[in-house]
Amino acid sequence: MCLITSFVILNQIEDIKQMHSEFRNNSTRAVKVLCSTVLFAAIGTFAGTANAFTVYTNQANYDAALTAAGLTTTLTETFPNRIQASNTGDSITFDSGIISSIINSSNTNQNRVNGGAEEFQGNLRDDPTNREITWTLPTMVDAFSLRIQGASQGQNLAIRGLFNGSGGGEQTENLSDLFGNASYQFLGIVGMGTFDSFTFFDASPGSGSNAFNFKVDDFSAATPSPTTVPTPALLPGLIGFGMSIVRKRKQQNNSLQEA
Repeated sequence: MCLITSFVILNQIEDIKQMHSEFRNNSTRAVKVLCSTVLFAAIGTFAGTANAFTVYTNQANYDAALTAAGLTTTLTETFPNRIQASNTGDSITFDSGIISSIINSSNTNQNRVNGGAEEFQGNLRDDPTNREITWTLPTMVDAFSLRIQGASQGQNLAIRGLFNGSGGGEQTENLSDLFGNASYQFLGIVGMGTFDSFTFFDASPGSGSNAFNFKVDDFSAATPSPTTVPTPALLPGLIGFGMSIVRKRKQQNNSLQEA
């Protein structure tokens, strides 16, 4: 009888030890999951700051960069309809909602959409007037691409914008130095931060250069793809969920010990 009783007691002790071990393992696992969730959320929140302002002249490389950065095209403009300002110097709005504004314009042909050719046509000049064209997008974006014509060496066509985010000042890219000829070329820019505008201008200040035309086609812009990465706002709920698992295991262990 004593042997049987001792055997039963030993089995109960082993069961209690096993439950205690499971409780510790589950508690440790819950803490690890919680820590991983917090770290993953932090990485998801701040990963965008690791991207660099980069210029692409090859569309395949640009598309690969969008995929690597988790960006998706959300805005496109193919210039299908003719749009021309009623008055010199007026801005025009493309079908996509992009606003094209010109300063120091001398006629309405210097900032327009040629619907027949399905392209935007602009005219720039640095001297004696500083004629520039700024595109304002309907939303903040992380990247954009377009095809551009007119970037020959003698014209100094350039583009500038807050491609490193609002805190870094404007960055400039001389497209004539980048391409060197007037045929249609692909241009893609992936920014370090978000931006919603950029400006086309003549990058030869005070050179006395003549006015020149440029054309743009197939514009698109990209923003982050939807993800399920936990945000800091969700962390309190995740913490509560983890703690409820720990409490449940503890209650089960106490009930078994009392029995």
